[in-house]
Amino acid sequence: MAFGLLLGGLLSSFQPLSAIRLGWVRPEWMFPPHGDLSVALFVLLLPQVPLTFANSIAATTDTARKYYGRDAFRVTHRNLAASLGIGNLLSSLIGGMPVCHGSGGVTAHYLFGARTGRANFCIGGVFLLSALFLGNSISALAGMFPVSVLGALLIYIGVRHAALIRDVLESDHEFVIAAGIGALTLITGNLAIAFVAGILSNLLLRKLLGMDLWGSPEDIGSGVPTNP
Repeated sequence: MAFGLLLGGLLSSFQPLSAIRLGWVRPEWMFPPHGDLSVALFVLLLPQVPLTFANSIAATTDTARKYYGRDAFRVTHRNLAASLGIGNLLSSLIGGMPVCHGSGGVTAHYLFGARTGRANFCIGGVFLLSALFLGNSISALAGMFPVSVLGALLIYIGVRHAALIRDVLESDHEFVIAAGIGALTLITGNLAIAFVAGILSNLLLRKLLGMDLWGSPEDIGSGVPTNP
């Protein structure tokens, strides 16, 4: 990040720095009007549920267990759902944007050196200090980061993150489910349909194979950390 900002500053002759002003944006407490809540429920919330559950909760839990093994014992579906819900409820009361966990973010943190919870405190502290002392100037500072560098980082993380599906390729029934969900999503363009179909297909195959229908969350990634 520091390298990207330095490179962006050199390319722009550090001109964006002239727009930076010290000061913070005072949050204003508010409660969304009833009309906005009803619109958000059907237009934003319900369509987002499949993606949020799949990537922000299920995939994030699995990714954390794969990288950190037993050290990720606190990363559970329940804890991620609770932190996600509480964080968004509090954020919405001061006009904040919706946020979520992300499995790709876990991969990025791990591959760029994060091995303990202290990494989250470090980046969180940077964000808090930036919000307190830079306020509206944060956008000017972020604009210094070269898009090309960001793109290269995203490509690298994307490729490494995609490599996590190797275990799916080793299981015939999981591969069939994954391929079927992907095909159904492309055909229908509806993630919710593919989401429900994937769950039902997985339960049906587990039943036919005589496996535990729901599995045990404690068994997920309970071995030693992997290094894809």
